Amino acid sequence: MPCPCHKAQNMEDRQFKGVWIPAEIWLDGELTLTEKALLAEIDSFSGNGKTFYKSNDTIVQEYKVSRSTVSRAIKRLAQLGYITTSSD
Repeated sequence: MPCPCHKAQNMEDRQFKGVWIPAEIWLDGELTLTEKALLAEIDSFSGNGKTFYKSNDTIVQEYKVSRSTVSRAIKRLAQLGYITTSSD
């Protein structure tokens, strides 16, 4: 049964790997646990050349963290060169 938390994005758009954080992400001592989880999720959605397009508000609801935590995580992942962002 699909997880109800992913209704906002088609499962066909996702290269779903389950609850999996690749070793290179997990072992990166510069990342917080939230950053690791978010980066692993972005990686699973973008594996087939797709773009990860969840809003910050959706991530806040799914991760049960504050908006500032999500914004800070996204900013740090971009600063560290893991992701690029846009405001479309």
